[in-house]
Amino acid sequence: MNILSGCNKLRFYSQVNHQIYADIHDYKYLYDGKKRNLKSKFDHKIHAILDLPLDNKWWFWIDDDAFFTNFDKKIEHLDLPFDNNLMIYARSPINLNEKWTYLSSGNFFFRNNAQIKDFFNKVLTRDIEEVRDWWDESKFGTFTNGDQDRIVYELIADKDIQEKTKITSYEIFNTRPYHFIQSSDCYLVHFAGVGEKNTAIEKFK
Repeated sequence: MNILSGCNKLRFYSQVNHQIYADIHDYKYLYDGKKRNLKSKFDHKIHAILDLPLDNKWWFWIDDDAFFTNFDKKIEHLDLPFDNNLMIYARSPINLNEKWTYLSSGNFFFRNNAQIKDFFNKVLTRDIEEVRDWWDESKFGTFTNGDQDRIVYELIADKDIQEKTKITSYEIFNTRPYHFIQSSDCYLVHFAGVGEKNTAIEKFK
Protein backbone atom coordinates (compact mmCIF):
# COMPACT_ATOMS: atom_id res chain seq x y z
CA MET A 1 0.00 0.00 0.00
CA ASN A 2 1.16 3.52 -0.79
CA ILE A 3 0.13 6.91 0.59
CA LEU A 4 0.02 10.18 -1.40
CA SER A 5 -0.64 13.67 -0.08
CA GLY A 6 0.10 17.25 -1.00
CA CYS A 7 -1.25 20.78 -1.06
CA ASN A 8 -0.75 24.24 -2.53
CA LYS A 9 0.62 25.69 0.71
CA LEU A 10 2.77 23.46 2.88
CA ARG A 11 0.91 22.33 5.99
CA PHE A 12 3.94 20.85 7.71
CA TYR A 13 2.21 19.13 10.60
CA SER A 14 -0.05 17.02 8.37
CA GLN A 15 2.92 15.96 6.24
CA VAL A 16 4.75 14.82 9.39
CA ASN A 17 1.67 12.94 10.59
CA HIS A 18 1.31 11.13 7.26
CA GLN A 19 5.01 10.30 7.07
CA ILE A 20 5.13 8.88 10.61
CA TYR A 21 2.08 6.70 9.99
CA ALA A 22 3.60 5.41 6.73
CA ASP A 23 6.93 4.68 8.43
CA ILE A 24 5.30 2.75 11.28
CA HIS A 25 3.56 0.41 8.84
CA ASP A 26 6.26 0.35 6.15
CA TYR A 27 4.13 2.04 3.50
CA LYS A 28 5.63 4.10 0.72
CA TYR A 29 4.78 7.76 1.28
CA LEU A 30 4.98 10.51 -1.33
CA TYR A 31 4.31 14.16 -0.61
CA ASP A 32 3.55 16.26 -3.70
CA GLY A 33 4.42 19.89 -3.07
CA LYS A 34 5.10 20.86 -6.67
CA LYS A 35 4.44 24.44 -7.71
CA ARG A 36 1.93 24.45 -10.54
CA ASN A 37 -0.14 27.00 -12.42
CA LEU A 38 -3.60 25.76 -11.55
CA LYS A 39 -6.99 26.78 -12.89
CA SER A 40 -8.39 25.77 -9.52
CA LYS A 41 -6.70 25.06 -6.18
CA PHE A 42 -8.62 21.78 -6.18
CA ASP A 43 -6.64 20.58 -9.20
CA HIS A 44 -3.46 20.01 -7.20
CA LYS A 45 -4.42 16.49 -6.10
CA ILE A 46 -5.53 15.57 -9.63
CA HIS A 47 -2.14 16.60 -11.02
CA ALA A 48 -0.40 14.72 -8.20
CA ILE A 49 -2.28 11.55 -9.15
CA LEU A 50 -1.64 12.02 -12.88
CA ASP A 51 2.09 12.61 -12.27
CA LEU A 52 2.51 9.24 -10.53
CA PRO A 53 4.40 6.71 -12.67
CA LEU A 54 2.09 3.82 -13.55
CA ASP A 55 2.62 0.91 -11.16
CA ASN A 56 -0.83 -0.75 -10.95
CA LYS A 57 -0.64 -0.51 -7.16
CA TRP A 58 -3.14 0.81 -4.65
CA TRP A 59 -2.60 4.36 -3.37
CA PHE A 60 -4.38 6.26 -0.64
CA TRP A 61 -4.82 9.98 -1.24
CA ILE A 62 -5.14 11.94 2.03
CA ASP A 63 -5.77 15.70 2.12
CA ASP A 64 -3.57 18.05 4.12
CA ASP A 65 -6.52 18.73 6.44
CA ALA A 66 -6.77 15.06 7.44
CA PHE A 67 -4.66 13.27 10.05
CA PHE A 68 -4.17 9.65 11.07
CA THR A 69 -5.29 9.23 14.68
CA ASN A 70 -5.11 5.48 15.33
CA PHE A 71 -1.52 4.54 14.59
CA ASP A 72 -2.09 0.91 15.59
CA LYS A 73 -4.55 0.34 12.76
CA LYS A 74 -3.14 -0.61 9.38
CA ILE A 75 -4.95 0.10 6.13
CA GLU A 76 -5.37 -3.65 5.71
CA HIS A 77 -7.41 -3.69 8.93
CA LEU A 78 -10.07 -1.42 7.42
CA ASP A 79 -11.73 -4.39 5.69
CA LEU A 80 -12.21 -2.61 2.38
CA PRO A 81 -13.15 -4.24 -0.96
CA PHE A 82 -9.88 -3.86 -2.87
CA ASP A 83 -10.34 -6.98 -4.99
CA ASN A 84 -11.78 -6.30 -8.45
CA ASN A 85 -12.23 -2.56 -7.76
CA LEU A 86 -10.34 0.51 -8.95
CA MET A 87 -11.41 3.20 -6.47
CA ILE A 88 -12.85 3.34 -2.97
CA TYR A 89 -14.39 6.50 -1.51
CA ALA A 90 -16.12 7.21 1.77
CA ARG A 91 -19.42 9.00 2.09
CA SER A 92 -19.56 12.20 4.06
CA PRO A 93 -21.36 12.40 7.37
CA ILE A 94 -24.10 14.97 7.77
CA ASN A 95 -21.98 17.82 9.08
CA LEU A 96 -22.89 20.06 11.98
CA ASN A 97 -24.20 22.58 9.44
CA GLU A 98 -26.46 19.75 8.14
CA LYS A 99 -24.66 19.60 4.79
CA TRP A 100 -23.51 16.36 3.17
CA THR A 101 -21.90 15.15 -0.04
CA TYR A 102 -22.28 12.05 -2.20
CA LEU A 103 -18.67 11.10 -1.53
CA SER A 104 -15.52 12.66 -0.14
CA SER A 105 -12.49 13.23 -2.33
CA GLY A 106 -10.48 14.29 0.71
CA ASN A 107 -9.37 10.73 1.43
CA PHE A 108 -9.78 7.92 -1.07
CA PHE A 109 -8.12 4.84 -2.52
CA PHE A 110 -7.30 4.34 -6.19
CA ARG A 111 -5.45 1.77 -8.26
CA ASN A 112 -2.75 3.55 -10.22
CA ASN A 113 -3.37 2.15 -13.68
CA ALA A 114 -4.11 3.48 -17.17
CA GLN A 115 -7.89 3.38 -16.76
CA ILE A 116 -7.74 5.50 -13.61
CA LYS A 117 -5.32 7.94 -15.27
CA ASP A 118 -7.83 8.36 -18.09
CA PHE A 119 -10.60 8.92 -15.54
CA PHE A 120 -8.69 11.67 -13.72
CA ASN A 121 -7.69 13.30 -17.00
CA LYS A 122 -11.41 13.67 -17.69
CA VAL A 123 -11.94 15.05 -14.18
CA LEU A 124 -9.17 17.61 -14.73
CA THR A 125 -10.57 18.90 -18.02
CA ARG A 126 -14.27 18.81 -17.11
CA ASP A 127 -15.83 22.29 -17.10
CA ILE A 128 -17.07 23.00 -13.58
CA GLU A 129 -19.93 25.11 -14.96
CA GLU A 130 -21.18 22.12 -16.94
CA VAL A 131 -21.13 20.10 -13.72
CA ARG A 132 -22.94 22.88 -11.83
CA ASP A 133 -25.74 22.93 -14.44
CA TRP A 134 -26.09 19.14 -14.19
CA TRP A 135 -25.91 18.93 -10.39
CA ASP A 136 -28.90 17.61 -8.44
CA GLU A 137 -28.50 18.49 -4.76
CA SER A 138 -31.18 15.99 -3.71
CA LYS A 139 -29.06 13.17 -5.19
CA PHE A 140 -25.50 14.37 -4.68
CA GLY A 141 -25.64 16.77 -1.74
CA THR A 142 -23.80 20.07 -1.47
CA PHE A 143 -22.07 21.43 -4.57
CA THR A 144 -18.50 22.24 -3.47
CA ASN A 145 -17.25 23.88 -6.70
CA GLY A 146 -14.18 21.66 -6.84
CA ASP A 147 -12.64 18.35 -7.84
CA GLN A 148 -15.17 16.41 -5.78
CA ASP A 149 -18.10 17.50 -7.95
CA ARG A 150 -16.22 16.71 -11.15
CA ILE A 151 -15.31 13.26 -9.78
CA VAL A 152 -18.98 12.57 -9.07
CA TYR A 153 -19.94 13.76 -12.58
CA GLU A 154 -17.39 11.50 -14.30
CA LEU A 155 -18.25 8.60 -12.04
CA ILE A 156 -21.94 8.78 -12.93
CA ALA A 157 -21.08 9.20 -16.64
CA ASP A 158 -18.73 6.19 -16.78
CA LYS A 159 -20.67 3.02 -15.96
CA ASP A 160 -17.59 0.80 -16.18
CA ILE A 161 -15.65 2.87 -13.64
CA GLN A 162 -18.79 3.21 -11.53
CA GLU A 163 -19.11 -0.58 -11.30
CA LYS A 164 -15.50 -0.79 -10.14
CA THR A 165 -15.86 1.94 -7.51
CA LYS A 166 -17.14 1.39 -3.99
CA ILE A 167 -18.49 4.08 -1.67
CA THR A 168 -18.25 3.07 1.98
CA SER A 169 -19.45 4.47 5.28
CA TYR A 170 -17.78 7.68 6.47
CA GLU A 171 -17.03 5.85 9.73
CA ILE A 172 -14.26 3.83 8.07
CA PHE A 173 -11.95 6.65 6.93
CA ASN A 174 -13.77 10.00 6.83
CA THR A 175 -14.64 10.87 10.43
CA ARG A 176 -14.77 14.46 11.69
CA PRO A 177 -13.56 15.99 14.98
CA TYR A 178 -17.02 15.80 16.55
CA HIS A 179 -16.97 11.99 16.24
CA PHE A 180 -14.14 11.72 18.78
CA ILE A 181 -14.02 11.45 22.53
CA GLN A 182 -10.37 10.36 22.52
CA SER A 183 -7.89 10.36 19.68
CA SER A 184 -7.87 6.60 19.04
CA ASP A 185 -11.66 6.38 18.62
CA CYS A 186 -11.43 6.54 14.83
CA TYR A 187 -8.88 5.77 12.14
CA LEU A 188 -8.41 9.37 11.04
CA VAL A 189 -9.84 12.84 11.46
CA HIS A 190 -10.82 14.98 8.48
CA PHE A 191 -11.37 18.70 9.03
CA ALA A 192 -13.81 19.19 6.17
CA GLY A 193 -16.78 21.48 6.69
CA VAL A 194 -15.54 22.66 10.09
CA GLY A 195 -15.07 26.37 9.40
CA GLU A 196 -11.61 27.85 10.04
CA LYS A 197 -9.38 24.79 9.72
CA ASN A 198 -6.30 25.87 11.68
CA THR A 199 -8.45 26.88 14.63
CA ALA A 200 -10.31 23.56 14.49
CA ILE A 201 -7.03 21.63 14.27
CA GLU A 202 -5.56 23.44 17.28
CA LYS A 203 -8.73 22.81 19.26
CA PHE A 204 -8.62 19.12 18.38
CA LYS A 205 -4.95 18.88 19.40
